[in-house]
Amino acid sequence: MRTRLLVFLLVALSVTVLAACEPPVAPPPAPDPTPTVVNDFLVFEVQANQNEFIPNEFVVPANQAVIFMMTSVDDLHTFTVKRDEDAEEDLFDLQVLAGFTDEVTYTFEEPGDYYLYCRFHEQDGMVGTIQVVEE
Repeated sequence: MRTRLLVFLLVALSVTVLAACEPPVAPPPAPDPTPTVVNDFLVFEVQANQNEFIPNEFVVPANQAVIFMMTSVDDLHTFTVKRDEDAEEDLFDLQVLAGFTDEVTYTFEEPGDYYLYCRFHEQDGMVGTIQVVEE
C-alpha cells in the first residue's frame, strides 16, 4: 500500500512539474481592423489581451448600428464607452471573461471622439477611441 501511494505521489508531482514547464499558449492572431457588414450592421472584431484592445481605434458613421464583438484572451476585461474621458456616465459596458467572446450593439448619434476603456485595466493603458463621423 505504501509503495502505491509513493508511486502515485511521484507521478502526480511529475505531471505537475511537466505542466509547469510547458510554454504558454500563444494568443490567437489579431483580428482584422476592417469591419464587416452583416445584415446592415457594421461588425468590428476586437481582442482584449495583455491590457490592450486590438484594434484600439475605430471609425464609425453616425446613426449606423455597430456591433463590437470582443474576445478576451487572458483576463476579465470590459469594453466600456463613454462620451469622453471626463464623462460620468457610460454609454455601454460589455464584460467578457477570459476565453470567451461577447458582443454589444450600439448606434452613435453624435459625431465626435468617444472614450473606450477597460474598467479593470484603464490605469494600465487599456484605452482606445471610437471616432464617429458624419455620413
